[in-house]
Amino acid sequence: MDFRQLEVFTTVVKEGNFSRAAKRLYLTQPTVSAHMEALENDCGVKLFERRNRKTVLTEAGKKFYPYAEDILGLKDRARENLEQYNEDFGGEINIKASQTPGIYLLPKLLAPFQKQFPRVKCNIYIYDTEEVFTRISQYEADLGFVGSLKDIDKVSAKQLLSDTLVLIASSPWKEELEAKYQKNGALYLGDILHLPFIFRSHGSATRKTFETALKERGKDIKDLNIVCEMDNLEGVKNLVRQGIGVSFISDLSIETHDNLSTFTVEDIVPNRNFYVIYHKNRVLSPTCECLMEHLLNNDNIDRYMGCNNER
Repeated sequence: MDFRQLEVFTTVVKEGNFSRAAKRLYLTQPTVSAHMEALENDCGVKLFERRNRKTVLTEAGKKFYPYAEDILGLKDRARENLEQYNEDFGGEINIKASQTPGIYLLPKLLAPFQKQFPRVKCNIYIYDTEEVFTRISQYEADLGFVGSLKDIDKVSAKQLLSDTLVLIASSPWKEELEAKYQKNGALYLGDILHLPFIFRSHGSATRKTFETALKERGKDIKDLNIVCEMDNLEGVKNLVRQGIGVSFISDLSIETHDNLSTFTVEDIVPNRNFYVIYHKNRVLSPTCECLMEHLLNNDNIDRYMGCNNER
């Protein structure tokens, strides 16, 4: 058993068959097959079987897979630990993030980190929150960044910072909201139920947070006049900007150039936290641990929040 065999094995699992794994590793399919045959002979058990033209893990393969990931992780960790004795500390971090933290939070927190460690490469992929948890639980990323938690035994989480959802609007709805605010001195849930709403799709932590806040007040999202759903946050803001409707989005995602009016609804102020998540059994590399230490440093968070509050 060697590292190359384990690398080929884990790639076959992730790609779903030998031919795609061969393309990803720049090998021929017979070479991949030879590596897997040698590994199975060494282990003394079958690790794969064919089902309906698909390559799937046997029960033994399922047991072996997390060990293979851990061994490769330890190899990378050992190499990166040795690299710390060089002047140029580097490495690679694979990150899966949901839209709000991935687009609006991570860039500002990563900027000072990468200035300090310019040889660290961060690969960031954006998914909805549900998919981020799935990828982390399947060892497909080092770290994940999300706006809500799920009860998954395989995943650990650390809180980064808190956030609030705000109502956004443009003409003609902002004028109606401003008039109600001037008349009553505040906006309430009853003032907005009739408005056309635009929401993120199912699987979004932003939507989940708002639905939870509604239920706490005896309301359901079905009580709202939903005219559009979209899986892209910038798309939601564009729809609001065109006057198609209003929406609740993260205060963190509002930027000065958005040209959107924001409102607080007194009796529904949805709050949520942002988290960094990782697989409980994954051995984090020194590069990942260094980034985690940076992200969880209160001074860095406060510095970011200070910039955000000046918006």
